[in-house]
Amino acid sequence: MHLSNTKQKSVIILAGGRGYRIGINKALTPLSGTPMILYVVTRSLQVTEKVVVVISRDDAVTAFRKVLPGNVAILRDSVSRRSPLVGMLTGLESVLQAVEYSAVVPCDSPFIRPKVLQHLFQVADRHDAAIPIWPNGYIEPLHAVYEVQNTIRAIKRALRTERSSNRDMIKHLKNVKYVPVEELRSYDPELRTLLNVNRPEDLREALKILDVERAAPSD
Repeated sequence: MHLSNTKQKSVIILAGGRGYRIGINKALTPLSGTPMILYVVTRSLQVTEKVVVVISRDDAVTAFRKVLPGNVAILRDSVSRRSPLVGMLTGLESVLQAVEYSAVVPCDSPFIRPKVLQHLFQVADRHDAAIPIWPNGYIEPLHAVYEVQNTIRAIKRALRTERSSNRDMIKHLKNVKYVPVEELRSYDPELRTLLNVNRPEDLREALKILDVERAAPSD
């Protein structure tokens, strides 16, 4: 099995977080007049046409439908339990019959580089996952690519326990490829792909970065 550029793949965007530190729904937070999630969606669509946005059971689909392209699927969490794994499970089950590998990314990383995702898809080939890892051992499970079928099984096993973090799920994957973040700098020198906008100061920093990116040639 070789994951070529033409092979069907998907990107699942987790948008169920409430954004308490920002004060409003993170996904719909305006960033220079554009909802933050739209930056993530637009860049994901450069990797694959199959993009799925997963929102919480309490979120209104209509609010997201107003700002997202019509070809982007919007799903609510399949269960009410609060865990990123719930959103991952909802998204992965929706693409199970269509794709072998899917990237999973958060809605609050507006500077995701398509080339980084493409690289992770290639690295994930013949593995259960390709997950970025920092020199200190910290991993980025929500900026990663997963083999759909095996990851669904791993999530279900993790959700049966009282503790169901991303790390708990990864323990149930047999063949994980950890990708040093330094390897990603070839495609994203500043590693902005991994930047999360969680706090008001993050929003201010994101605006500065956006100004710089708009002034620079497109990648």
